[in-house]
Amino acid sequence: VIKLTTNDALSARDPVIINTDGTISKVSDSGSGTNLTATNFLGFSESAYAANTIARINIAGYVDSNRSGLTAGQTYYVQTDGTISTNSTTLLVRN
Repeated sequence: VIKLTTNDALSARDPVIINTDGTISKVSDSGSGTNLTATNFLGFSESAYAANTIARINIAGYVDSNRSGLTAGQTYYVQTDGTISTNSTTLLVRN
């Protein structure tokens, strides 16, 4: 778990990226492109946080026992819109 400042509001378990200035943002796709790259995925928000606050992030590889609807041992991927799915895209997340 690490603590960083948010650029925007986060919900619990939102996938987040680290920005070049050291802040974090929720993975999103604005319609003109995603903010997710092969190198900036950080992990998942531990709780809900307001913008410009310190957030606790469970870094990639963390096992989230509070997430529901996933199958143990299945490989999941972060999608460019911030959802997770078994469809392969850029980033690997293990359940």
